[in-house]
Amino acid sequence: MNVNLKAALLASTVAVFALDTGAAYAGEILWWTPNWGEARARELADKFMAANPGITVNLEITVSDGLPTRIQTALRSGSPPDLIEAQHGWVVPYAQAGLLTPLDDVLAALGKDDFVPASLQYDTWDGHVWGIPYRIETHGVFYNKGAFTAAGLDPEIPPATWTELVDVATKLTGKGANGQDQFGFAITGGGEFGNTVFRSLPFIWMAGGSLVSDDMTTATVNTPETVAGVTFYTDFLTKGLSPPSTL
Repeated sequence: MNVNLKAALLASTVAVFALDTGAAYAGEILWWTPNWGEARARELADKFMAANPGITVNLEITVSDGLPTRIQTALRSGSPPDLIEAQHGWVVPYAQAGLLTPLDDVLAALGKDDFVPASLQYDTWDGHVWGIPYRIETHGVFYNKGAFTAAGLDPEIPPATWTELVDVATKLTGKGANGQDQFGFAITGGGEFGNTVFRSLPFIWMAGGSLVSDDMTTATVNTPETVAGVTFYTDFLTKGLSPPSTL
């Protein structure tokens, strides 16, 4: 299958600010921020406090394990933090459960045109925006030019199709210059489940597959197209082109 890789590497957003209905103590803001974004959060908090004397931003560092349940519990308790950073996919279900306050006025004040439209769609339900997009990611291919040269590949021409990716990964797999095992293409297969889905979805879409029908009524994860995308992705591991540490 000769699918264009460049088009597939335009992926989805993974994190938002989700505001809740709790009220902060005067002059204090409690922000739940995950540990993978702690450095950025501290920088932004410092800038905010410098621009707003008298207001203190207190950061509580969260981890991915159990975070969706922890957030839902906090929202249902009636005394959640003032600011919660969470993955986009969690926001609308919280809103549907009546746990969030619409943020249309906040978005209007910030300027809707400053946001990538697709990122807003993630957090829109029933005609309202329930979370403010905060961090957006996309996929890209990073490759070692030195390894390309050693394998007889042109370091200025990265793979552009599925066929080329497999060919390059095959030629890069073997023993490196140091005698250690070298693998051609690393995929994500372990750790937080969402990462696996996030990384494999572009291959599913490239193959013409999906997870659910356009009318949201039928699961499509077992269609031939979706299976082809998943198989192509996982074959890098099963055929020895991706390191066992992937798992």
